[in-house]
Amino acid sequence: MQVITHQSVGRYLLGSYLGGTSMASVYLATDPARAQQVALKLLRPYLSQNSSLVERFLQEMERVRELQHPNIRRVYEAGQAGDLCYVAMQYTPWENLRERLRYPLPPQEAPAIIGQVAQALDFALRQDVPHQDLKPSNIFVGPDLEVLVTDFGMDLLNQAHQTLMKTDVSSPMAVYRAPELAQGAPHDPYTDIYSLGVLAYELLTGSLPFNALTASTALVRQLTGTPLPPSRVNTTLPAAVDRVILRALNRRPEARFSTAQEFQKALDVALSPPDTRVRQTPAPSPSAAPEPARGEAVASLPMEAPAETSQVMVQICPRCGAANELSVHYCLSCWGRLIDTSVVNLQEAERLLLQRQRSRRRRLILRAALLAVPSLVLAVVLVNAFAVPPAPPPPVTDPTLPSDSRPGE
Repeated sequence: MQVITHQSVGRYLLGSYLGGTSMASVYLATDPARAQQVALKLLRPYLSQNSSLVERFLQEMERVRELQHPNIRRVYEAGQAGDLCYVAMQYTPWENLRERLRYPLPPQEAPAIIGQVAQALDFALRQDVPHQDLKPSNIFVGPDLEVLVTDFGMDLLNQAHQTLMKTDVSSPMAVYRAPELAQGAPHDPYTDIYSLGVLAYELLTGSLPFNALTASTALVRQLTGTPLPPSRVNTTLPAAVDRVILRALNRRPEARFSTAQEFQKALDVALSPPDTRVRQTPAPSPSAAPEPARGEAVASLPMEAPAETSQVMVQICPRCGAANELSVHYCLSCWGRLIDTSVVNLQEAERLLLQRQRSRRRRLILRAALLAVPSLVLAVVLVNAFAVPPAPPPPVTDPTLPSDSRPGE
C-alpha cells in the first residue's frame, strides 16, 4: 500500500483510502472547485517517476476524458502534482462486478450487465479508445443494475508494469486478455470482443473458460486448448449459447463478432426461449378479402408450404473430423488449416463424427490384431528354440524277468 503523507494532491483534498493495486492507489477525495466527491487514483512512484510514461499516459487520459456515455465512468482530470501523477474520476459507492460474483448471479442479471458493457465498448471504440483491459474489477454495478465501465486507457500502465517488474502478476484475470495482445500484436476492434466473451462465460457459468494464473500460462492454453462449452458447465443454458460465446472466444480475431452489440444481440437470441424466436405472422383481417357471394364457387388456393427452419451449417475438419463454424480458418480442436472442407448441417456433422469414430475403432482393432499374430508366432518360435529337451528315462531292470544266463555271469 502506498502511504500518502499529503493532505491534498493539487486542489483535491484526500479522504479515506478506497483500495489499490500494484500500479495505483485510489482515495476518496473532495474537489472544492466542483463541490463534489471524486475517486482520485494515484500512480505508484515507480510509474509516476517515469517521465516518458507519464507523458504518454496523460495524453491517453485526455482522449478518455472525451468519452461521455452513461455506462462509462467519467474522467474529470489527469495531471501531476509534484512527484505524484493522479487521475480524478467519477465516484460512485457501488461494488465492482468481482465482488458481486462472490455470490451466484441471478439469471436475469447477466444479459442486462453484458448489454450495458457492450454499449460502452462500442461507443468508446467509435471514438478510437479501446479498453484492452476489460475484467470484472473494472465494472461497477449499481443497486438497479446500472453499469459503469472504468479504467479505459489503463492498459498502458499494465504494459509498463510488466516491462519494469519483469514478471507477471499471478491472477486468474490473465485469461481475459485476448491472445493476440499477449503475442504483441497491435490492437484491433476484435480484442475487446474476446474479453467480453470471457465475461459472458463467467457470468453465465460461474467459472472461467481457462484456468491460468499468469499471462504466459493463459496464452498457452488459449492457443492450444478449447473451452468447455458453457451448456456443459451450466446445464440450464441452451446449446445455442455455446456457438455464440465460443465464436467470441475464437483464437482468430477476424472470426469473432465485428462489434460488441452484435455479440450481445446474438447472445440475447440464444438465451431467449425457443417459442419467442419464431417470428409471429399477423392474422389477416376479415376485411382484407371480399366475402364471396352466396352460391358463388370459391376457387381453392394452394396452401403455402411452411418455411423451412434455417439450419446451422458447419465445416468438417479433414484432419480430425471436428465441426467448426464457417467463419473460422483453423480447426478449434487440432488447429489444422481448414482447406477444401465439407460443409454440412449439425445433424450430418454428428453422423459423420460417429462414423469416423467407428471407423477409427475398427482400424485400432485391426491394427491390434495384425500386431498380435506376429507376436504370437514369434513367441512360439522362441519357446521352441530355447526349450530344453526332456531327459530320456533311465532303463528299468526287473529281477523277476527270466534269463538264460547263470547267476554271477
